[in-house]
Amino acid sequence: MRRFVLAAFALTVLAACQPATTELTEEQKATIADEIRQVYASMMATFDPIDFDGMMSFIHPDPESYFVGDPAQWVNLLAVYSNPSHMREVWEPIMATRRAQPTVVSNQYVAVLAENLALSVVEGTYAITDTLGNTTEPDRFSLTAVWGRQNATWKVLHMHQSWRPTN
Repeated sequence: MRRFVLAAFALTVLAACQPATTELTEEQKATIADEIRQVYASMMATFDPIDFDGMMSFIHPDPESYFVGDPAQWVNLLAVYSNPSHMREVWEPIMATRRAQPTVVSNQYVAVLAENLALSVVEGTYAITDTLGNTTEPDRFSLTAVWGRQNATWKVLHMHQSWRPTN
């Protein structure tokens, strides 16, 4: 009996020493979701006109600090870009041929996972204007992003985009 009482006491003390977890209120979640929508809109504004360095400023500079194993920071079609340097290597020459790539958001959802972590899903259309002034017909896209906040700034930790989402 004495062992049971000591074990119960030890478990009670251990439980009392755990850090308190606080749930976010619905108001806090709504505020964070609005922040993500605003940051996303600012990021998309770098596509019209093309501001490649501005776009890259929204990407977390050190994804390895958030991932276990090899990071997959950006996934597009069948290509996986593990870090901002890899993204720059692939995307900078492509963006150099574009003057603008405006997007129109038709649907956006933000799930707040924690105070400093959120997921956004965006659907819409985009068109590309090249440096000669030729513009494509609008086409559909969908984009999912995991956002992390560090030092009061939201950055993309991981992003996946599909240019023609299935219905």
